Amino acid sequence: MMVERGRVGNFVSGKVAQGSFVDSSRIQRSRFLVVSRLRESPASRVHDPSFSEPGSLIRKSRSAASGIGDDFVRYFSGRLRSIAATSRGLSETDHRFVNPRAVSKLAKVLIELKGESVVYPTIHPNAEGGLIAEWRSGPQVIIIEIEGDESIGDYFCSTDADGNITLEKDCFEPECFDCVEGIKKQLFKLSEKANSENPSWRKMFR
Repeated sequence: MMVERGRVGNFVSGKVAQGSFVDSSRIQRSRFLVVSRLRESPASRVHDPSFSEPGSLIRKSRSAASGIGDDFVRYFSGRLRSIAATSRGLSETDHRFVNPRAVSKLAKVLIELKGESVVYPTIHPNAEGGLIAEWRSGPQVIIIEIEGDESIGDYFCSTDADGNITLEKDCFEPECFDCVEGIKKQLFKLSEKANSENPSWRKMFR
């Protein structure tokens, strides 16, 4: 897979560096090594009609930004809106193209992760019509990859502060509740550490 590289922030040190989004030796993932590895989804998979209306879902996410986590929602809604606008009208062969399904589902996942002082993710296309949201703090990495092709399972991975994998799973369900809850536990821990040791981390996203 040709993963687009970008600005990866270390929320604790406040440093920003260019680099691979998955470079931990503990994370061995064929998706990042093999181009277009497709698998059939279970017959029981349910199609979510909201996937065809990313703009509507982003607006709903923004309207949910009231009180705790409102800055988090505003940030990811704005980022997804920008990505969707860039993708509009592009050919599916263009590495910047993002399937509306990926935009909508990532918005649904991220709204479940909002909380007080939760750090923002780096969000970027995966060059195959999907999106990746990532958080990094030293050896701790949290990755959510939502595919544009629903025949491929969405990928959830998190490590603890020592770099040990706490969750690594493909999800073929519309909601992925178990994966989201597993991600949330580590994200809140990462956020607590970042806010304690580098309370100015938001400057990295300006």
